[in-house]
Amino acid sequence: MAVPAEDPRGMQGFFFNLRRPLFQDVRVREALTWLYDFEWVDKTLLFDLYDRLHSYFNGAGYEQSGIAEGAEREMLEAFRGQIPDAVIDEAFALPTTDGSGQMRANVRTALRLLQEAGWEQRDGVMTNVATGEPFTFEILMPDYSSGIERLTQPWVDRMRQVGIEATIRIIDAAQFQKRSDDFDFDATSYAYTFYPPPGQELRSYFGSAAADVAGSGNLMGIRNTPSTGFSSRDGTACRNGAGRTPGSPTGTASDSLPCSRR
Repeated sequence: MAVPAEDPRGMQGFFFNLRRPLFQDVRVREALTWLYDFEWVDKTLLFDLYDRLHSYFNGAGYEQSGIAEGAEREMLEAFRGQIPDAVIDEAFALPTTDGSGQMRANVRTALRLLQEAGWEQRDGVMTNVATGEPFTFEILMPDYSSGIERLTQPWVDRMRQVGIEATIRIIDAAQFQKRSDDFDFDATSYAYTFYPPPGQELRSYFGSAAADVAGSGNLMGIRNTPSTGFSSRDGTACRNGAGRTPGSPTGTASDSLPCSRR
């Protein structure tokens, strides 16, 4: 029998380093999100015991859901034009599959987004049209999180099918801490702890000023006015709004691919 967890909790996912030119186009990050088959991973490797998270702030009273309204919408409206209209006007949902391992529609969407971002397949290799460079990146993981590797490999395999060469690199805890502090990674698996209510830690996670501060929580390198504005305010509307903006798994930036146990 499964007992749903309703207490506020954090999130774990794959974080893209926006300091890398490769990930600065939102369409690239979104395309990679479409290539992650969470339903198959959950069904095949996790005994169907996990839920996909849709917010950095999960649990009753904190996570975003549906279309923004009330004070949350009012706050988001102040940034219309700086964030996608869909963040304000549409309910957010991550891509899904039927869990069978067949995800052709998702792959087609990913390929379309990559083409729009200036990438194309050449002899089976995803290639930048302007530079001729192949699409390659490294996913950094600490050795104490080796269990995440098996949840990542299917994503790597799927990316390889469309011509993207992603590799997993596992290093010891000391090296991982150093490289995380220095933002010396392309993508990484990481977890954010959430102690309710959200407070000043949001400035370290999402504030632009923290993007270049070694050892800060802004692993993704977010630098934009909306995220800084949300992280500097108090109240539930702020917490929900921050969960919707680009730079989070609930915004169109798709900077991370979250999952958590029920």
